[in-house]
Amino acid sequence: MAKRVRFDHDPNRDAQEDAQRDYRAASEAMFESRTKSIGLLDDKLIQINDEIVAAHGISAKAQHKRLLFLLLMVMDKKSVVDLSGAGWSVPKDAPPWKETRQAHVEPIALALKKLIDQFDRAMDNVTFVAAVGEADPNGWFADRYAALYDLLDVMGVAASLKKALPEGAESFGGNRPNPAWVQDFGRMGQRFWATYMKRGTRQPGTLPSFTREASVAGENAFTRWIIDVYTALTRPGERNLAMLRTELSKLGAYGG
Repeated sequence: MAKRVRFDHDPNRDAQEDAQRDYRAASEAMFESRTKSIGLLDDKLIQINDEIVAAHGISAKAQHKRLLFLLLMVMDKKSVVDLSGAGWSVPKDAPPWKETRQAHVEPIALALKKLIDQFDRAMDNVTFVAAVGEADPNGWFADRYAALYDLLDVMGVAASLKKALPEGAESFGGNRPNPAWVQDFGRMGQRFWATYMKRGTRQPGTLPSFTREASVAGENAFTRWIIDVYTALTRPGERNLAMLRTELSKLGAYGG
């Protein structure tokens, strides 16, 4: 008997469902990795979600938990550092250039110089040259030796990098820029609030104090919520409310 064909079966559906399962599994794996990396287990995140939605009257509980996950992923993004003179940009979540130069670039350049000096002295020792020749039958040593000079040149240039002064300026002004993820954090929170809370999201202007206690009177429901979310997802030593407030003050309003 010929095999009957089911015309109600979509041959692509199985592949789509498999892909969806794979995506969910990958998302859950990333979520678990990120939450563990900041000391949050899934049950802890559920607790955070329960506390925040209850405190702020949010009925979209599942969507809020999904937002927390997405915000964690956003916070894990590394900022782009630009050391190209006039385009110089070292965001606040990246190590400062001065500390990096002193802790890494200059010591590495100095170590390379000392190593090259040792090799230069050793190359006058015929026994040393014979030992290297015996240990290096393929003749790679000469290229590797020359590469040390190339590395020293690179590190020397790196150590001399300097931020270019703006045209007409006599000194540098301003602070390092905030990380790009902070702006994304605010925008994602704004979209959630506008979608599920149906209330305005404008930050009421820059406040003189960045402490929670001193600034509650000048905040609105949106900023109080997003600050609570940020506080819950960060460790005390990594928390920077001033940075968050600066970016919130730049957001346009959804609603009144």
